[in-house]
Parts: sequence; structure tokens; C-alpha cells
Amino acid sequence: MNPMPNNPFDQACRYLCKQFGVAMLAWLLRMEPADFVFRRWLDTKSLSFPGQPDRTCDTVAHIENVADGQSPWAVIVEFQIAPDELMFGRCLGYSGPMWIEHKPSPERGDRYSVGVAVVNLTGRGNTARDMHWPKAGFRTTVQPVERNLAFESASALVADVEAGRAPRAALAFVPLMQGGAGADIIAKWKELATAEPDVVARSDYGGLAVIFAGATDGKEIWKEALKEWDMVHSAIVDEWRKEGITTGNIRLISRALVIRFGPLPAEVASQLQSLPPTADFDAIFDRAMLAATLNEFRAALPPK
Repeated sequence: MNPMPNNPFDQACRYLCKQFGVAMLAWLLRMEPADFVFRRWLDTKSLSFPGQPDRTCDTVAHIENVADGQSPWAVIVEFQIAPDELMFGRCLGYSGPMWIEHKPSPERGDRYSVGVAVVNLTGRGNTARDMHWPKAGFRTTVQPVERNLAFESASALVADVEAGRAPRAALAFVPLMQGGAGADIIAKWKELATAEPDVVARSDYGGLAVIFAGATDGKEIWKEALKEWDMVHSAIVDEWRKEGITTGNIRLISRALVIRFGPLPAEVASQLQSLPPTADFDAIFDRAMLAATLNEFRAALPPK
């Protein structure tokens, strides 16, 4: 599976969703902003994504269907760096507890309708399933909105942004799309992004585009094209990179300890998760490989 743990791709996707809420949701769901009312992002941190105990989905939107008397929906927006063959099961496993534990109001019997949007940054996903046995009367269905950005047209998105049919924030996804590293596309991207009056948003588009380009063969082209972009350089983008590196190092150290000493006690796992980006991970990994006991390793860690 390739859901995205806490890394720059994951951070960038969640930031786009939350920072540009209604416009980004409408684009991802292929709707008009007038088709729904956005109420809030639900606090679902208590629910882990199935099969990923350290992975929660905090992009669950409470929206209302205008055409149906503003009936409440909980829409789970899940981004993946690459498609996950088990995503159908994970959608079932996440939607059920979400439906049980979260309600649009305290009124008895009030429940959300639940929908899922799956966005694959690379590759082509196949999440939908319709398991139907008519004679037995069984039917189990998941029908998400699924977008495979690598198979969408960069030129079509740029045209939609120019015509006002798509939000400028969607420009961040252009490097992931077909033709996304073309010189004409990048030139038009710059023209449209430069028209953004909000300097912070403008710098975000550049920083996020460079991050997403990192998942493609065009990463060096985009890096060169935006090397002088007026990025406040998204201090936030730099922070995400640091967090991604930190997470990878912690996982590597944890794996070494598990191989040597078996499953880690909760307090050891917590101590590792609290390590800051400035920690000397090379030295910590060496200690993980050389310590005679787990307690000896822990004694050499910086305090929480």
C-alpha cells in the first residue's frame, strides 16, 4: 500500500485541501461550489486508517447536498502517492467507525451519508467495487470519486484555471499531470500563478508544485523553472521536508530495534516519535545497531 504517512506529499495535499477548502473540494469532486455547503473539517484523529495504526485521515469534510435539502455528508478525502490495491477494504474499514462515532448533530438517529474521494498522485487506481450476489440478496458497494492525476491533462487544467472553471490552487498539481513538464505549460503556469494577488498563496503554489514534481521525471525541470520564483519560500514547505526526513529516519531506527530486540514497548516508540528534526539520526541509528540492550539504547537518547 502507498497511503502517505507524514511526509511532504501528504502535508502538501492536506494543506491544499484545508487552505483552499470549498474551491479545492469542488474541483476534486467535479462539482460547482454552489452544489454544496461546506460546514467544517471533522476531528477524526481518534480513528486510524485500517492497516496503518499511525495513519489517520484528518481530511473528512462535513458538507451538505444543496439539491437534497442540505442533507449532511461526511466526505473522506484520501490522497495516495501511488494506488493501493487494498484501498476498497480500507475505505470500508474507515467509513464504518466514522459513521458510528460522528454525527452531524446530537439528535437521536441523525447520521451522515458517507462518501470517499481517492486521489492518486501517480499511477491508476481501481478502488470501486460492486460485490453483488442477486440470488442470495447480498450487495456490498464502494463507489468513490477517484482521480488519477498522472492520467489527467496538464493543458486542460491550465485552461480551466484560466477560464475560472478550476481554482488557482489546483495549479500545484500540474507537474503530476500528462504534459506537466512541457515548456509551454510551465510558461502558462507562471503567468496564471503570477496573477494571484495573495503573495503567500502565490509562493505556496510554487513551493507545492516543486514538491509534487519530486514524484515525477520532470522534477529537475520544475526545480530549474522555479528556482527564482518569489517563494517566501514557503517556510512551511521547508518544514514539511524536514518532517518527512525525520519520519523516515525514525522508521529506520525503529525497524533496526525491532529486528534486534523484538516489538518495541509503547514508551520506547513514544520516545522515538518525540525526536526533533535536529537530532543526530546517524548517531542514534549506530546506537540502535550496537547497544547490547534496549535499555542501553534508551539511556543514550536525548530526553523527551
